[in-house]
Amino acid sequence: MLCALTFAFGLWSTASPTTLYFAIQSTGSATIKALFPADVLTVRLGIGLSALATFMFFVAVMGFWGAITRSQFLLFMKGLQEQDGQWTHAVRLVFGCCDHNT
Repeated sequence: MLCALTFAFGLWSTASPTTLYFAIQSTGSATIKALFPADVLTVRLGIGLSALATFMFFVAVMGFWGAITRSQFLLFMKGLQEQDGQWTHAVRLVFGCCDHNT
């Protein structure tokens, strides 16, 4: 959900920063108005937010698919082997899903 909201905000900021600024000004919240002045809402911010949302989406999908298939690679647990130190052993104990692939 956070990815979709961030992506939508980024697209809106990319497409029309002025309409986004007017929408923020019409909310009536002084905090939101202070956080997003007109000079902050630029096309560069929109592109950055869209790229960040896309990255977060792919990380979430890879983690979700890794949990379903119990894949160490997709769960970014490939380096947590038995010959590693006590810290990685503690992490392996917390994430019981990694024991299915050993």
